[in-house]
Amino acid sequence: MADRASKISRILKFNKLDAESAKIAGYCHDLGNFLGRTNHHYWGALLFHQVYAGDLNINQVSDIMEAIVAHDKEDVKIMSR
Repeated sequence: MADRASKISRILKFNKLDAESAKIAGYCHDLGNFLGRTNHHYWGALLFHQVYAGDLNINQVSDIMEAIVAHDKEDVKIMSR
């Protein structure tokens, strides 16, 4: 998924930060599956926050968490700033 995110980022001419965020979200989108399939997208966002939040700026963390949550189309609740 990270490779696809990188390719799409290039096609859409994302800036460097947004391309990096898309790639990270691609790598992390299924982290929550370690805790089970049910609501894995929410768990994935929380796990991402616990592990990586200190390494990135708050806007980037928020964007990545939103992408992780939004990837499960069966139960998505998009949040906007």
